[in-house]
Amino acid sequence: MKILAYTDKNKSELVTVHEALRRRQHLPDQWEGHTYYDIVKLREMTPADRGKSSSFSFKSGAIVGHGTGSKGIAHELAQQFLCLQPKLSFNLFNKDFDVTIGLSEDEAHIADPNDQARFGYVDVMLHIDPNCPNYKLFSGRIAIEITDSHKSTFRKKKLYKDLGITAIEVVLPGDWHVRNDQQVTAMQLKHLEARVRGFWASRIFVNLICAKNKLK
Repeated sequence: MKILAYTDKNKSELVTVHEALRRRQHLPDQWEGHTYYDIVKLREMTPADRGKSSSFSFKSGAIVGHGTGSKGIAHELAQQFLCLQPKLSFNLFNKDFDVTIGLSEDEAHIADPNDQARFGYVDVMLHIDPNCPNYKLFSGRIAIEITDSHKSTFRKKKLYKDLGITAIEVVLPGDWHVRNDQQVTAMQLKHLEARVRGFWASRIFVNLICAKNKLK
């Protein structure tokens, strides 16, 4: 589930779930029952107190992607900014690739059509613009796994391979990692946002999880 949220649809303030819970406890007249908004698609959420594992839950009750687990603050910010990019430039095997993005999905669901028990969620699925020169090379889409402190499981890697999905891993700088239960100030969040924004603006180095077509 989500650790970060906007306090309103105008995206005027970004807070952690722990700050939202603190406000609900100490300023209930203003914040109890308050609706928060997902930082990618502005879906309505509410903070759920689970101690160190606290997270925002979608008001619809839908579980998206990581279920009751949480990805981490740096991971979630990186995921958000990637979903907002019109293009992605990356280096793989010392070769540069550029893709124009037609549509981005966070927590995209994938499943084996022959075995619905085999499924997973992609951090970000990039659907490539059909007019992009690299559209056919990547068969129209690229799955992006963002690694903050936890790598993709072998089970998910095999699912990518079996479904013929090209998947790459983006490893975030180690000093970006913030514990989910750590108290983070608004200034620290803004600083981390700026670093993430600059990261995606440049050509990034990625690792290959699997590829449908030969990329070397």
